[in-house]
Order: sequence, then structure tokens, then C-alpha cells
Amino acid sequence: MILAEPSSLIFCSPIAAVNVRRSEDEHLTRQQMCILGKASLGFNVVGVRLCPENERHIVVWGASQAFVLVLKTDYSAVEDTINLVFELDDQDGDGDVLVNCEWLPKSQTHVAMAISRYVRLFDVCRFEMSGNTKRAHPVSGYNLGFEASLRDLSIVPQKDYLSDDDAAGSLCRYRTEHISKMFLLLENGRLHSLDIKIGRAHV
Repeated sequence: MILAEPSSLIFCSPIAAVNVRRSEDEHLTRQQMCILGKASLGFNVVGVRLCPENERHIVVWGASQAFVLVLKTDYSAVEDTINLVFELDDQDGDGDVLVNCEWLPKSQTHVAMAISRYVRLFDVCRFEMSGNTKRAHPVSGYNLGFEASLRDLSIVPQKDYLSDDDAAGSLCRYRTEHISKMFLLLENGRLHSLDIKIGRAHV
């Protein structure tokens, strides 16, 4: 179990929360929790999203920063950290903010990031080293323009299919690709939708 504090994540055992001796109306205090470990972050946490395909992968974000964290096998601490690199536009005086992050369906490496006026897609397998820091840059994106700011993002899986893979030296002729529908809710109430296709080596 992961709890978010203002600038850290707390890793807890769920045993205390599911104790049958505890009354349903009784709230757990921090002292009653079985804390396994803690990860300090350099920003105030706005959101945390667990990867459905790999429970050791989580994406955590603030108003202007986001990281993918790989947890240790005992879920007590962070084993690896990948910084998701993106730019915020402050030129119009109404600065962009990070709105939401979502894992793409059936992937443990692809993350969609919603910022005020655009969406960026990351593949954390494609990172670069900057000193001792791993940094992943967007592999694809979508710009909203100046119609309205983005309020939220949601992704719904659609279907899988097999497609020809004619790349030279390929060991298999077919590969599975996943189609998802991304919905973008704007501040003015309008809803945009996009198709996202994830293949073996591309988004």
C-alpha cells in the first residue's frame, strides 16, 4: 500500500488496514500503520498512478514534475527512478501545469501525460543518462492549440490485432499491437478523442 504525503511516498503493509478486530468506523493513525519504507521527493505530490501491468511500476507527479518509480520486490523502497522530461510554456502569463498521468493499457513502460495545452507520450525504456539520472523524453505528442486548457485525460482500451512485420532481420512475421482511445476533456466542456496504437517498437 502506498500513501502520498506532501513531498514523499510512504510504503505500508496493508495488514493493519484489513485487521478484522478493527471497527469499521475506526480510522487508522500513522502510528498504527506498518510502515515498510519511505521515498522522499523534491516536490509536492499531486497524483500517483499504479501500473496495472506491473505493480512495481508507478508514476508520480506534481504541478510541474513527473517521475516513473520502480519499486523493490518487497515494496519497501524505490529501486530505480526515471525522470519524465517535458517543457512548460509560461509565455502567455497563464503558466501550464501538469494535469494528469495515465499508463497506456497493456503496457508497463508507456505513460501519457496531460499538460494544460498538450499531451505527451513517454516510453520509459527509451531513457538517456545525464550523470547518474535517467531521463525519458516524449516519443509522441498532441497539441491542443489555444482553443481551451485541458481539464482531464482518460484512456480506454479498444482492441488488439496482429499486423505484418516486414522489418529486415525480424524473427517473427507478426506482432501484436494494442489500440486505445484517449479522451481529452477541455475546460470549455468539449471532449476530444484520439486513437493510440502501441506496437513492439513504436507508439
